[in-house]
Order: sequence, then C-alpha cells, then structure tokens
Amino acid sequence: MPQLDIKLLEENTRFWENRYRNNNIQWHIDDVNPMLFKHLKTLIPSVTGEVGEGSKADSNPKKIFIPLCGKTKDIPFLLSLGHEVFGVESFSAAIEELNYDHNLELKFDQQKSLYESEDGRLKIYCGDFFTCPIEDFEPFDCIWDRGSFIAVDYHFREAYVEMMKRAVALGTGHKFRYLLQTVRYDKTVYPGPPRCVDPDDIEKFLEPWASVQQLDRYPVSDDSPMRMTAGDVGDLDEIALFLTNKN
Repeated sequence: MPQLDIKLLEENTRFWENRYRNNNIQWHIDDVNPMLFKHLKTLIPSVTGEVGEGSKADSNPKKIFIPLCGKTKDIPFLLSLGHEVFGVESFSAAIEELNYDHNLELKFDQQKSLYESEDGRLKIYCGDFFTCPIEDFEPFDCIWDRGSFIAVDYHFREAYVEMMKRAVALGTGHKFRYLLQTVRYDKTVYPGPPRCVDPDDIEKFLEPWASVQQLDRYPVSDDSPMRMTAGDVGDLDEIALFLTNKN
C-alpha cells in the first residue's frame, strides 16, 4: 500500500462526514443508479429477464463489492437478485439510514466494526476505506464503483487502486468484472469532487492491471445531482468504464 498522508486523509473523511451531517448529499439518488440498470448484464452476465426493480433472482449469485457505499438503494436491489454484497462506509449514520429504510435488520459487531445481515449476504465495514481488512472478505466477483473513485482525493488514487486489486485478488487467476462510474471535464477549472478521470488517468491507474472498455459516454444534464455538485465547469460528461482481467 502506498504511503498515505494521514492529515489529508483525515481532512477528506471529515469533509464527507460533514456533508452527510448537513444533508448536503446531492450525489445521493433515491432510486437504483441508472448506470447500474443499463449495464447490469455486462457486470453480471448471468442476470436474466428484463432489468428493473422487479427483476428475477439470479440463479448464479455473485459476490459484489460496493466501495464507499453510503445508503445507496443499489444494495437492496442487488440483494433482491440473490447476490451477496459487501460495502465500505466511514459514516455510520448512512448505514443506519440504509438499514432503517430497507428493513435490513443489520447487526453491528463493534470489535470487527462490521454491520451484517442475519443471513450473512450483506456486510458493511464501517470505517476508513484504506484501513478495511479487505482480505477478510475478498475475492469479489464484481465491483460496482458508483462515485467512489471520483470522490477520493487525487492524492489517494494510487492507494485506492491498490485496494481494488486486493479486492479482486489480482494475480491469483480469479476472474472479475468491474463497472466504474467516472466523469470528465476540464481539471483546470474545478478541483472536484466529483474528480475527473481523463485518458491519462485511465492509462496510469487502470490499464496497467486491467482490460478497460468504455461502455457509455453522455453529457450530464444541468439539473442532475452531479452537475449541481460540480457547478459551472463547462462540458461535463459521465462515462461508464468496464474493467476485466487482462488477457
């Protein structure tokens, strides 16, 4: 793991926790993420039938990692399809709200700092992302990275990628599928968040260890939560990237 600037890391954590406390969470949406709906069968090929909140349970359940999960509705949706979900979230209130809103009946193990459902199909580590003992839970078949990579400070990208490689047990031959939500704009205009992922970032952080495919690219509308967070940055595109094992 690359050396982390602890002071900067603590500042970054406080920034997001203050956003939660003040309900300043424009990035949160009250529905399942449209990108997940659109590319679900790419992320999880065994899904059958029409994709939606009434989708049938998958006969071949996967182990899915959602970093910096917050209280996303994607979690109960993926659980409803029969999959296992593991999340990481530093702010306990977000996990408690998720638990209350969807009647997940999570129990908290203080020693492990872990929320877990009775059937064990949902686990959420409550704490700093970079201190999560990811080896206790990997390898994951799928990663759904919905605004996590673009949320962390640019200084932490190398360490973030190292965590992702550990999550998929890179180098063991384990097959993974990774759907990554990114944004692109002029970095000189706005420092983020959300933080830009440009071609140089893809070449530096992703292509050395994964095969990278662009699935989708479209302009972010003026009334979208992402645009409201980023403000007037000019052209702002949302891009779906799909990562798999290198051949």
